[in-house]
Amino acid sequence: MECVLLHPVCLSLDTELRQNALSMLADYLHGYALAMSCQSGNELKVDMLSGPLAFYMRALQKMVK
Repeated sequence: MECVLLHPVCLSLDTELRQNALSMLADYLHGYALAMSCQSGNELKVDMLSGPLAFYMRALQKMVK
């Protein structure tokens, strides 16, 4: 598997922490997708994910160190 910057599996996390990180990421992305599909206008954009996802990955990286 090729490591992608926003992929918790590429970090050296133990199995439980990796599963929790993936579950949290999936929940966040599902919530964002639901919000995008329910919006009446065009306020939410996919590119708005970069900041929150970068924050999420930095937090995970600090847990490894």
